Amino acid sequence: MSCSCVARTSVHAPQPLHPCRPWAPLSDAEWDAVAAFVTRDAGPGRPLRDPRGRLDTMLRNTLGNRPWRELPPEDGKPDTVSRLFRR
Repeated sequence: MSCSCVARTSVHAPQPLHPCRPWAPLSDAEWDAVAAFVTRDAGPGRPLRDPRGRLDTMLRNTLGNRPWRELPPEDGKPDTVSRLFRR
């Protein structure tokens, strides 16, 4: 499904959220569709404490086109969240 909306952009301002669907936390159906990919064993290290919340944080940040360094402290450390996003 594609969107016919066109988001306005500016060179000096961050890109706005997608105009057709602003960011919202994942619904239960959306989480069920991606949970197996997010919660699988990623190798060494501690397991994620809140994988659904972490995914919501990544989506909100990337859809808003915000730099990782602007994450609020309650969303986790920017380096940790961006590393998980790249994985």
